[in-house]
Amino acid sequence: MKKIKKRYLQVLNILGFIIFTVGLVKGFLNTDLFLSPTVAASIPRLGLCASFVIPMWVIIGLSMFSFCLYQSQGFFRKDEREKLTEKIGPLFFMAGILNTGWLLARHFKAIHISLLIMIVLLAVLVKIYLNLEADARVSSASEILWVKLPFRIYLGWTMVIVITELAATINLGWEGFGFSEIYWAVAVMAIVVASAFVFLQRRLDLAASAAILWFLLGVAIRGFSPGSGEITIAVSALVGMLIIVVSAPWFLVRKYVTGKIKGS
Repeated sequence: MKKIKKRYLQVLNILGFIIFTVGLVKGFLNTDLFLSPTVAASIPRLGLCASFVIPMWVIIGLSMFSFCLYQSQGFFRKDEREKLTEKIGPLFFMAGILNTGWLLARHFKAIHISLLIMIVLLAVLVKIYLNLEADARVSSASEILWVKLPFRIYLGWTMVIVITELAATINLGWEGFGFSEIYWAVAVMAIVVASAFVFLQRRLDLAASAAILWFLLGVAIRGFSPGSGEITIAVSALVGMLIIVVSAPWFLVRKYVTGKIKGS
């Protein structure tokens, strides 16, 4: 019975990836679906161009494919893959539905529904992340590369989307509470950088932090582009990147010298 349950979860993961892929294909055919209209209307300085957003989704799509392929090998042999499948349970299937639902909501201009879907997706990815990281044992290289790394990148990028869209919605709906757009942009980047700091401090999570770095790099490049007039935002993004880049080796030393950070 237990074996049947594991096979059921593996098949469910494959179905989840298919649903996830359908949504990505829809997005790639209409790249505007990946670009937030709320951020563009409320905090345009944080709106990344398609050339920055699409590559990240390509990476996430390929990494999810690698996870799906890796866990599917459990059909043919009994090893650590079965335990990983149990840890994730039906959550990846739910993530696939939510990710596609988010893009469909944007397609039909249901902006607030799309934000709600992304918040739920973030909660699902956090649960997957915690389930995978809860094991006290040292993970194998293949487990880190094909399972943990994909979900870390996915979580980091989803967190960026939720934070920016939530701030943009609040700013748009309540007129920024009297604060300027620059204030909101800097505040959002501060929260994003703080998220990366937590990832590094708690788990030395370089993958999720890298996704956040990619976002900050996009903001900085846009800010420094000729005629943008967004130098303050660009400098703030660079400062955020510097904090993350400096923090990473510090926490790396802390992990392997003092052992104060849990192993991967």
